[in-house]
Amino acid sequence: MVNLLKMALRNLARHRRRTLLTALAIVFGTSLSTLSYGIAFGAYRDMIDMMTRMMPGHVEIMVSGYLDEPMLEKSFDQDDKILARLASLPGFEAGAVRVLSEGLSSVEEKGTSSGVVIFGVDPQSEVKAFSLGKRLVEGQILDFEPKKEILLGTGLARQLEVGVGGEVVLQVLADDGLPGFDLYTVKGLVELGSPEIDRTLCLLHIGDARDLLALDRRSHQIAIVLDDLGKLDSFRKQARQALSGETDLEVVSWNQVMPELAATIQADRSGLYVMIAIIVLVVALVTLNTTLMSVLERTREFGILKAIGTRPGQLMKLILLESLLLSGLAAALGVGLGSLGNALLSQWGIPLGSYAMDFGGARLDQLRGLVTAESILVPGGAVVLTAILVALPPAFRAARILPARAFRQH
Repeated sequence: MVNLLKMALRNLARHRRRTLLTALAIVFGTSLSTLSYGIAFGAYRDMIDMMTRMMPGHVEIMVSGYLDEPMLEKSFDQDDKILARLASLPGFEAGAVRVLSEGLSSVEEKGTSSGVVIFGVDPQSEVKAFSLGKRLVEGQILDFEPKKEILLGTGLARQLEVGVGGEVVLQVLADDGLPGFDLYTVKGLVELGSPEIDRTLCLLHIGDARDLLALDRRSHQIAIVLDDLGKLDSFRKQARQALSGETDLEVVSWNQVMPELAATIQADRSGLYVMIAIIVLVVALVTLNTTLMSVLERTREFGILKAIGTRPGQLMKLILLESLLLSGLAAALGVGLGSLGNALLSQWGIPLGSYAMDFGGARLDQLRGLVTAESILVPGGAVVLTAILVALPPAFRAARILPARAFRQH
């Protein structure tokens, strides 16, 4: 094996210009693939983080079946103990308990009304976990104690023709089966960036919401944000174990709550894989050309080796080893350069300016890189594997060379 390695290195050094040009093509293709991979996955991470920190959270705890069929009676108690249990898990950053319902809002003075989605929230937790104050466009956030105050989405406020200081009546069907209604003072207006959400958004103190809905101390959801999105799978697994005694609860991740965002990212990933496949194919053709030219030029040499007893398998190993060395070293350099670029972009990013992208209220105004095991292994591994595969036909050709024919042709 040592002799084969020496011969492979000598053969690569024999035509240095060709070897260098091929290596540069592999380095360029691999670094471009790695950089593209890192930027794309950095954008996915930022988009997911921005969307989940608007309201849903990275993980939600709810009664089994609530996501598919939300119903007022699908609630649970002892939410404070459950939240305390989850807060001790690695990756936990913050969490918020919520009450959810639908209802009808109206302003008697204006004669206006509109359907609403009611979020009963703990203002202190929402400020910490979901930066509620940053969503405020007018007025103030809810008081930390229930005071019959309400926050409205800007779109809902326009429909109701009401502003800060105005009064809104909420009507619901409570958990006890009886109609519930009460009068609330508009404390502020919030904007999540999604017109569909802002047209129906209504935030109450969780104490006021429970009184309105006759829920006592029960809740519908615990929304949790993590300090690192990469810990999502491990946190979900540990959360399920921590809640194993709560048989009626389930742990739901962001992609189940926001399937549209998950589908958009998956479609974009498919396009990314196609682009990387094209780059790898171009690199493979360059490698095939180099390997085939090398074999054709050395036909007489291979004939001599066969004549002195070299086995076909050894010739195949020699050609494949040359391809592995060339592609492996060049791909390693390319992955290193691409990863360095991703590491730098993760710190400074690329401002998008007028090309900033909006998605459901989240604004992606810069592209940042992300260095992961996948961004290293997939482009580098694809290039090396493809280079070895395209070297197989020339290797077979070298192994099948007949000494007599090789001497006659050359």
